Amino acid sequence: MRRIDILIYGFLLFLAGPALYFLLQVMGVSALTAGIWVQTGFTVGLVLWLGTYVFRVVGRKMTYNTQMQDYKEAVKAKRVEAYYEQQEEKEADQAPKDQTPKA
Repeated sequence: MRRIDILIYGFLLFLAGPALYFLLQVMGVSALTAGIWVQTGFTVGLVLWLGTYVFRVVGRKMTYNTQMQDYKEAVKAKRVEAYYEQQEEKEADQAPKDQTPKA
């Protein structure tokens, strides 16, 4: 997600509170009750958002963790590849020695 997207979402969220407040007032809800409902909605939304964040942290699904896991797997694959290349070179070096002509 780009920075401009975050700024746009933040600005829209900032405008959503007063918009919902006035919408509830237009629907006939008193100012105090409308404020309570809007605040409750934002609080519940925040708690749910934090819940998804905690779920990702506990499940180790964060961007840093997935990047680190991909990096470790790539390093392991590179090491295995280098090991097999060394083994092939050893076998290639030993093969001519084993095929010495018998006298």
